[in-house]
Amino acid sequence: MFPEYFKGIPSEASADYRELVAFCNAHHTTVLAALPWIAAEIAGREGFDTLFRMQRRTGGRRLYVPQNKDKLQTRLGVDLAHSTLEALLKGSAPTYVVDLPSSWGIFTAIRRAAIQIAIKHHIDKDDILKDFGITQKALRAFQQKS
Repeated sequence: MFPEYFKGIPSEASADYRELVAFCNAHHTTVLAALPWIAAEIAGREGFDTLFRMQRRTGGRRLYVPQNKDKLQTRLGVDLAHSTLEALLKGSAPTYVVDLPSSWGIFTAIRRAAIQIAIKHHIDKDDILKDFGITQKALRAFQQKS
């Protein structure tokens, strides 16, 4: 059920990338809930493709959120709506400094959401263990949270 793209965020030119974006869109609410707040704000307002492109350019860094939308877009390397800028300013106040999650941080959050989705859809336990490379103990911990 969960193919190879759950080994990391693939190249934008690949079919796996398109499948990952489609998976995130199909499970929008669960994935957004698993992401760090700034990643969820951007993905929820601008889409997962925008989040992944931004993350490739600036992920894992500390960012000053300027009040000028053009400056922020230049720093992040993606186009943003004014409402997204407002949300980032509000969420980063009073310092207007945020730590952008790394690629690995975003990926592991999506992976956790995918495991929760697999459990919710009653996917065979052995398939979950194999597909995600987790232990039975980790699976039990996920099941207790679900």
